[in-house]
Amino acid sequence: MLSNAIAEWDKRILQNRDVFLKVEVGELEATDGITPMDVVARILNNQPSSLMWIDEKVRLFFHIFIFLSLS
Repeated sequence: MLSNAIAEWDKRILQNRDVFLKVEVGELEATDGITPMDVVARILNNQPSSLMWIDEKVRLFFHIFIFLSLS
């Protein structure tokens, strides 16, 4: 389960990197009133919540591990 969460996180990082690269070289165009910089701002705004989600999962698995090791 944790490995799936980490794999999903890695996938998102790579997708975000691709978006940043497209913005940097001017390959990403505005669509539906959303500019490339709007896309970048959304990605950056989501990073803290994504990190908090991963931290929550790590804490959960840590507590499960401790519980199982004490059983």
